[in-house]
Amino acid sequence: VAESAGVAAQGARRFDEADRALGDALDRYRAIGERRRTAWLLGTLGQCAFQSARYDRADSLYQLALAARRALPDLRMSGASLNALGSTNYLRGRYAEARGYFEAARAVREQTGERAALGQTLNFLGLALNSMGQSDSARIAFDQSLEIAVSQGDSARALTAMSNLHSVLVSSGDFAAAEALAARAIPLARSLNDAASLRTLHHN
Repeated sequence: VAESAGVAAQGARRFDEADRALGDALDRYRAIGERRRTAWLLGTLGQCAFQSARYDRADSLYQLALAARRALPDLRMSGASLNALGSTNYLRGRYAEARGYFEAARAVREQTGERAALGQTLNFLGLALNSMGQSDSARIAFDQSLEIAVSQGDSARALTAMSNLHSVLVSSGDFAAAEALAARAIPLARSLNDAASLRTLHHN
């Protein structure tokens, strides 16, 4: 009941209320030795902190979640924690640390066969690499993310990868490739009514 109340409060973005309810559930699960729900709740509490931009707290909770999930062991949940730690460090400007977590998440997701999740990780890895000035490596990661999204018919994630790849192509001076990619991405952005991506593509 406490867990359900916490998840509902999180969904309504009442994060303080969610923290209390989820924390109560966590204490109860720990008391009865329920390791899987404990591991899951640590990640959910980290997600609450992340969504409310409390990145230091999110990092601490995601670290605890990763340790608990590895101890089970549960590769899928561990991959999610690694990806979350990458995102947290990326938003804190710790690009090298973010890269390490994303590469670890990629290895896990390649092992588990989670194609959609792998594509998401590759996109984030590209962002981290580009922020470190490694545009060639970023381009490879975005290309791989785009290939997965297209193979799965995921237009929204394909557009995200295209937009990020387009920015790298423009900044690296590969204008012919950038124009060719824009010819694919702009109509897709219009069909999805994605105004933000359309603005970015037109600006670039």
